[in-house]
Amino acid sequence: MAAEVHMADLLLARRAYRDEGAFRELLEKHERLVYNVAYRSAGNAHDAADITQETFLKAWRSLPAFRGECALSTWLCKIALSVS
Repeated sequence: MAAEVHMADLLLARRAYRDEGAFRELLEKHERLVYNVAYRSAGNAHDAADITQETFLKAWRSLPAFRGECALSTWLCKIALSVS
């Protein structure tokens, strides 16, 4: 099951760089997790929202480099922590 989810996320990530609908799907699927990581790091809702937005912007720019060596959610959380 985990391998299937990982592969689905990898395929979604590959589509999301050029397909706005796919990127929206990626965002909706992982936004809560990224926000929660950002909130724990920042300690307040305003900064967490800013970190979340910056995380997805950086993720979009980096999608062509995403190789799927880790789960997409892990990759996004690493970006969020580097932004915060």
